[in-house]
Amino acid sequence: MKSKSAVNIIGTDSHGCWIVSNAALFPGMVFRHWAPSPDGQDRAVVAQQAGAARIPFSSSWTALLSDPAPVILVLSNSNRRQILEEGLQSGKTLVLSPSTICDDAEIDIIRSAAAKGRGRILHGGWIGYTQAGLQAKRLIREEAFGKLHSIYLALRTKRNATTDVDIVREAGWPVFDFICSCVPGSIQSVYVSGSALFNEMLIDTAVCLIRFQAGAIVTVELSRCLPANFAAADSGEVEFEIIGANKTLRSEPNKSAVILHGEAAAAALPWNESPLLEMLTDACRAPEQATIGLPHLEKVIELMAIAGRSLNDGLPVRRSSSPRNPTGSYCERRL
Repeated sequence: MKSKSAVNIIGTDSHGCWIVSNAALFPGMVFRHWAPSPDGQDRAVVAQQAGAARIPFSSSWTALLSDPAPVILVLSNSNRRQILEEGLQSGKTLVLSPSTICDDAEIDIIRSAAAKGRGRILHGGWIGYTQAGLQAKRLIREEAFGKLHSIYLALRTKRNATTDVDIVREAGWPVFDFICSCVPGSIQSVYVSGSALFNEMLIDTAVCLIRFQAGAIVTVELSRCLPANFAAADSGEVEFEIIGANKTLRSEPNKSAVILHGEAAAAALPWNESPLLEMLTDACRAPEQATIGLPHLEKVIELMAIAGRSLNDGLPVRRSSSPRNPTGSYCERRL
């Protein structure tokens, strides 16, 4: 009989609440301890959630570094760099919350750990870890799908009066993570155009046109346009269409059921899953079987940075490989 994989948790967010409500969905795992964030501000909440989920509460997150459990789920944004540095140095597999956006300092920590062969990390990117996202990534790699021609993806989120970032910074990470998982090769050019349609102070709507060197063209629409009381998931409404030489795939990952069309009738197949479940399942595999690596993470960071430049400057950003620029770095060019 296969033994269960041991996992510890640091901090909490909306995914912590989901674990409490859906602990039965983790039959192949055992949560050994749940500790508060380094600053201790979520101590009372974590203690309550740990008790509700019947997971032993640990008063110190550093105690988890010497615990036998090889996987740590990091739901804390407080002092996260310290958690990354010490966790990777301890050889742990760290799973960051699906809503995570890594910054440059955190990427440097991950690079340093990777160079020393210490630990590994699975970062946020919830679209790619939904059932629809996982199936899409699997199908487009099959020979029957044919060469990937284009991807269209739209993400619409609820209006948020408290946000202080533009829509690309807020919603781009899971979108670009999914795109980089689907399209091989490097990025050739990016153009982002945005407007403040629902908020006078911030760009809340943007269209991104991305061309990859392999020939695939990606169109992304991002908009913080839904009313606050709109009946939609907190992560928003998502739809994507992927066109190959032989087949086309269309999906809405946040739908609560899949419609299966058969010869006799159409049937609705409901599911209750979270990207977090798939991320933890991935983390508990052997390191050589993990689907996320540092090159992919750097590719997502690169695309986020280029999109931000294009949005701020209003110019397309292309990779140049001229004799004056032999490294193939990016430069701004009017088309």
